[in-house]
Amino acid sequence: MPSQSRFPWFETGRLLLAGGLIGTVWLLPPSPYLAPAHRPWMLGCSVAFAFWCALGCERRLRTWQTWHRSPLWRLSPQALSRWSKADPLLGQGFLWTDRHTEALEAEIRAVGALPVAPPPRGGTAALQAVGARDEAKVQVPWSEMVGQFGIFGANRSGKSTLMEVLLVQVIAHE
Repeated sequence: MPSQSRFPWFETGRLLLAGGLIGTVWLLPPSPYLAPAHRPWMLGCSVAFAFWCALGCERRLRTWQTWHRSPLWRLSPQALSRWSKADPLLGQGFLWTDRHTEALEAEIRAVGALPVAPPPRGGTAALQAVGARDEAKVQVPWSEMVGQFGIFGANRSGKSTLMEVLLVQVIAHE
């Protein structure tokens, strides 16, 4: 399995090669190697290959960005108000399984370290990226919101944002 955190140079090069192939078939004059009768067929195959390369490159580029940039998840109070009748929405998350641990360990073996997101967010985006496909909305029943609870986390990890989200929903619920 290729490294998730390395830039997809192979896919990018393959896409450039496919573009060059289209340009070559389109611009070169007829020759014994590319007869005029075969030109439309060859151009169609070249376009199909370029499309396939573009899809692969886009998928790997999206994966690379997910592993390098922590996602911003913003909700306005208006968007939260539709959740007021349902259980409070805490955000998005996933249930950590052995598969996620294996993916992170494979990445550390391949690269040597996990990528760190650029400032101002910082942090290790790979911890979120490893379960991005499994993410779902995290809700807690109102019955669990009675009493005291604590919110703990590192600097800039979203403690204040979580508190704001909870307060908006509590105010809208009452």
